[in-house]
Amino acid sequence: MKKVILSLAIWLLFLSAISQNPVYKQVKVLYSVNSLELLSANGFAIDYVLEGGYILLSLNRQEMELLEGLDLQFEITIDDLERYYQDRNAGKNPDEILNSFRGSKEYPVPDGFSLGSMGGFCTYPEILDHLSFMAANYPNLIMPIDTIEGGTTIEGHPVYWTRISDNPQINEVEPEVLYTALIHSREPGSVQQMLFFMYYLLENYNTDDEIRQLVDHTELYFIPCINPDGYIYNESLNPDGGGMWRKNRRLNEGGTIGVDLNRNFGYEWGHDNYGSSPSPGSSTYRGTEAFSEPESQIVKTFCEQHEFRIALNYHTYGNYMLHPWGYVSYLYAPDHSLLQTFGKLFTSENHYRYGNVGTLLYIVNGDVNDWMYGEQTTKPKCMAFTPEIGNQQDGFWPEIERIIPQCIESMQQNLLTAQLAGEYILMTDETDFNLIMPVGHLSFSLQQVGLIASDIIVTIEGVGDCFEQIGGPLAIGAIDTMQIITDSISYKLRPGIVPGEALSYVIHIESGNFHLSDTIRKVFGPAVLVFTDSCNNVENWDSTSWDISTYQFHSAPASITDSPDGYYSSSTYSSIQLADTIDLSGAVASWMHFYAKWDLDGGIDYVTCKASSNYGLDWVTLPGRYTITDFVPGEESLPVYTRKQDSWVSETIGLCEFCGEEILIKFDFKSDSKTNKDGFYFDDIVIEKIVAENYSQEIFLPVGWSNLSSYLIPEDLEIEAVFGDIIQDILIVQDGQGFFQPQNPSGTLDKWHTHSGYLIKVSEGVSLQIPGPAEHNRHLELQPGWNLIPVVSSTAIAVLELNIQPVNSFEIILQPIGNKMFWPSKSIQTLDSLYPGHSYFIKMYGAGTIDY
Repeated sequence: MKKVILSLAIWLLFLSAISQNPVYKQVKVLYSVNSLELLSANGFAIDYVLEGGYILLSLNRQEMELLEGLDLQFEITIDDLERYYQDRNAGKNPDEILNSFRGSKEYPVPDGFSLGSMGGFCTYPEILDHLSFMAANYPNLIMPIDTIEGGTTIEGHPVYWTRISDNPQINEVEPEVLYTALIHSREPGSVQQMLFFMYYLLENYNTDDEIRQLVDHTELYFIPCINPDGYIYNESLNPDGGGMWRKNRRLNEGGTIGVDLNRNFGYEWGHDNYGSSPSPGSSTYRGTEAFSEPESQIVKTFCEQHEFRIALNYHTYGNYMLHPWGYVSYLYAPDHSLLQTFGKLFTSENHYRYGNVGTLLYIVNGDVNDWMYGEQTTKPKCMAFTPEIGNQQDGFWPEIERIIPQCIESMQQNLLTAQLAGEYILMTDETDFNLIMPVGHLSFSLQQVGLIASDIIVTIEGVGDCFEQIGGPLAIGAIDTMQIITDSISYKLRPGIVPGEALSYVIHIESGNFHLSDTIRKVFGPAVLVFTDSCNNVENWDSTSWDISTYQFHSAPASITDSPDGYYSSSTYSSIQLADTIDLSGAVASWMHFYAKWDLDGGIDYVTCKASSNYGLDWVTLPGRYTITDFVPGEESLPVYTRKQDSWVSETIGLCEFCGEEILIKFDFKSDSKTNKDGFYFDDIVIEKIVAENYSQEIFLPVGWSNLSSYLIPEDLEIEAVFGDIIQDILIVQDGQGFFQPQNPSGTLDKWHTHSGYLIKVSEGVSLQIPGPAEHNRHLELQPGWNLIPVVSSTAIAVLELNIQPVNSFEIILQPIGNKMFWPSKSIQTLDSLYPGHSYFIKMYGAGTIDY
């Protein structure tokens, strides 16, 4: 009898173990608004939503039974998720995989970082070991882990925190930011990227000025594991990774286990039964009351002890950047514009979709984001975000090869979080593409998006010699967050600048601890209108699908769009092309300007602008101010318009590479099989050019030898054409590498080069006329030893004002014909200037440059 009772007890324990470690299946449910609401109302945890496509769920046996009772179309795509996650990493060596990423140029893998033993992710003890290692090796930058006040978890574990700062043991009066992970215990990517980021800060502090600036002026707080009970439970059942437990480990009334900690916070807790579930067996069970769980109470206490300005509460997966509100879909948070701006900045490299979770995905109430932002009585307002790292193929336990890329994807948003807690200025160039006048103002607009406002200093520095004068630093007072101001600084161009000449300048912005330098490129000269279209119809264009929209426009009554009938379709290609060519003959500079807005935020959906100079046989994709690269897989250098731009922007695209040609312009649109959006709109398109002004330079050549050059580009570069009128008087022309002699077929000099100096011998005194536009490229490369250089200037240049780099890199400058020279080491200075039409010898100690 005792044996029977013992056997029964063992069997019951076995059944209990089986019930606590159920098999999870991945299920794909056909998407509809109704299906999403029905799933939420029945307490399902939504893993991933492809709007217009499907919904992914991870379901245990009881949840499968519940799903089967609903009138929804679904299919089981993975029969055993835990086994699937384990099998795809079986036999892999994490150290070998880690070492294969060591040479990464973008955010190199830190030396201290390592992959863990649990499917490449760190076990709970390994997480603590890493944090102890950091504190032991970088005691001046990170404090040892400490327990958060307020007790322990359900199973008696403390919740740890640490701080990175230049004085980590002291709570300084500096902006505070918070990073959290593992509120859901089956999302190990959330903590792995955190360890990567922390090591990166510590190891690069002494060598990276940006990192040092952040650490010196910001306090960065970390809670690596909010839910240690659940994480340790997954580790105990699935030591090779793949554990699917999500909630904490509370024993609920009725015998079910766990509360969803991200539904247990107090702001709008239990707002409805869509955003969280009242059922204890649900994966989104919210608990008996707000903050019923010790883990959420601990986080609450920690936040109320600090003044966190921004928080990143990491989850997996979906490639999203989510912000409040979550509890409703029809309300925007009061700071929605600022949250959206942050989201756009955070995702500018990883291209995650961003937005308020209630609108972008599904309803969530009682989550940590809404509470951190919405609770403003017991603590200050915190701009809280949830990065959902990893794509739908990665799932909760991605292949080991994907762990480092996920860490790298998270780096920019981690760094920006610390930067945005202080001063952060967005600058927009407001100056026309072409400068018409030799004197004027360089305009710009500034927007403060950082959470601290300090006085702003703007300076502009000319590049090269195009600017004779630029106004001094401009002092601007502090501007409020999200405020935009426009201002300018005066300029004066150097004498002799000619139409079509390119010029550049750098705008420097300083505000508190924020520093920005941005190089701006312009062109000089009045514009000639080549083409204009108000986009009120498509008469100038050829397309089978693009058409006008009278609902969206920059100027009434219409614009042109790829999707005139609503959202664009999946897996679509379409284009719109100018019906007639654009004539850029005689142009020395050209550009296209238009207004645009777009919503292409549905996956790998994008628009490109292209030009063709051979009637459409070949197309060149054009970059603009608002295009991005590194977006299309396999075509990382392709400049595209993608994601979303809610308001109309002024776009300018340079066409200088097509000057002198006739071109076609077109826009291409491509969408993938995922979510459909509103599409791309353009309006008020203008194409302009600057036409070259032809000049003529007369150079007198006496009998015998002369030195020769020109600052003009001859209309015909053939040597015989350049010297056509005096060719009968020429005996020989040399440029240091080749020669030309009339009637001598062995001559090697057949083309004129404006960047070359020449020696010429004539039989009679003659005048050489060289007509043509001015050479705008005044930069010459010099070789070690002797160089025969031209004078690429319409005016004499004083030798002492020559811009020769490196400084003191030449020995002597002298006339090829005559005895004047500039020889500093011998104190000989009989040559005071270089004159147009002449060439000169310069002897260099090494390679260098000269800019006229």
